[in-house]
Amino acid sequence: MEKVSESIATSLASVKNNEITHRLLLASQEQADTLRAQEEELRQNNEELLATQEEMQRRGNELSSQLETINRSGILLIEFNCEGLIQEANEAFYKRFAYPADQLLGKAHLLLAATSDHPARKEENFWLHLQEGFSKSGEYPFLTQNQDKCWIKGAYSPILDAQQKVHKIIFIGFDITEAKAQLEEIHQQALKLRTQESTLRQNNEELEQARLELEKKIEELNRFKAEEEKRLKERDAKAQVWVNKLMEKSKQQESLLKAQLAEKDQRIAELENQLIKLN
Repeated sequence: MEKVSESIATSLASVKNNEITHRLLLASQEQADTLRAQEEELRQNNEELLATQEEMQRRGNELSSQLETINRSGILLIEFNCEGLIQEANEAFYKRFAYPADQLLGKAHLLLAATSDHPARKEENFWLHLQEGFSKSGEYPFLTQNQDKCWIKGAYSPILDAQQKVHKIIFIGFDITEAKAQLEEIHQQALKLRTQESTLRQNNEELEQARLELEKKIEELNRFKAEEEKRLKERDAKAQVWVNKLMEKSKQQESLLKAQLAEKDQRIAELENQLIKLN
């Protein structure tokens, strides 16, 4: 009986051990499968990470190339945080504003927008609107480190993060100071030309008025001349009548005198004849 019991016990133990071994084998196989799956996942993750790194490297190279192109083109780029502190700028910006990086980074935006006609100083909610995600564009006055005023045409653009919240603001623009000065010069010349045109118009109006007055005076003189000529003709005609009358009267008087003289001559002749008879 003891041998049978031992045999049964041994069989039961063997069965139990076999079951435990089978379970361990299954667990080991499952762990091996899990490890292989994790290894495959890790390999895929490494490949994806490598691809991501390569893509980031490619994008970084593209971004560097784009920034280099922007620098060469003279486009000005500056980056601010939401509070308006300067975080970064490109070489073209540093060069135009004559600021080294250590004197510009971390400074407030108003350091550059120091002129009173900049919207950041005139508009109370200028930066608040940018923080709320609204872009602003236009022509903005700035001051360089040398306190020279320059004009930049560009745009303030809020940049959103993954949560669609503004986490920085960039300004991209180009220098229009020279063009602005030329436009101002053209404007001044236009004002000068308009002033000259107004003066010329006024002079022309005065000349036209003087011409009209001169024509009026000439017309008056011509009318006076015509009237004088008429009066002179009338006077000459009257004078000619008087002359003719005087000549007629003179002829009559001359005839009368001739008759009187003839009569006197006759009387003298008679007297002479009487004297001759008396002698």
